[in-house]
Amino acid sequence: MDGLLPKRPGDARRRITDAEVITSCIAHQAATGIPSDPRFLVAARRRLGHLFPCLPERSAFHKRRLRLSGVIEWLIAELAKHSPGFYDNAGRRGPVSSCTAKS
Repeated sequence: MDGLLPKRPGDARRRITDAEVITSCIAHQAATGIPSDPRFLVAARRRLGHLFPCLPERSAFHKRRLRLSGVIEWLIAELAKHSPGFYDNAGRRGPVSSCTAKS
């Protein structure tokens, strides 16, 4: 994942990488369908706290998720392309993501 992201200057205040924000967003928020940041962060701390012990506060997470929304959407679409049924003739193509929906 880190190889897909542009290099950014370090920030001493950040304790979680962009890759971890993207991974937590895709792995939990999109998979469970929780569209709001506050509800997602509560659930993520409870369910994924052992994997992401340093999740940022709601406003910081929201800003980073918003800044990374293009990468998140691209990655979800890329993963969907490799999923069974993506190219079925169901009248629609591509993933539907609640991960980058505004809350």
